Amino acid sequence: MELKTDDLSAPMIALLGLGALASAMGSRSYGRTTPEALSLKDLKTVRAMLKSGDIPVSTVAAQFRVARSTLYRNTGLKSSA
Repeated sequence: MELKTDDLSAPMIALLGLGALASAMGSRSYGRTTPEALSLKDLKTVRAMLKSGDIPVSTVAAQFRVARSTLYRNTGLKSSA
């Protein structure tokens, strides 16, 4: 069941607070969101670059201005360590 603002009375909104209200409504519009580090197009390019094994992960990460951990997490690569 999804809550709507029409379902909540003013005292209930005051009691819950804005954060709890946003949570109860299932909306991310009140919270902070983080942008995606890599687009799908970038991910395809990164996978192609890393597939050959000629280019180190650190070099690819620097080129796309992301951390190496971002590449490992998003491409499914396993660390060689």
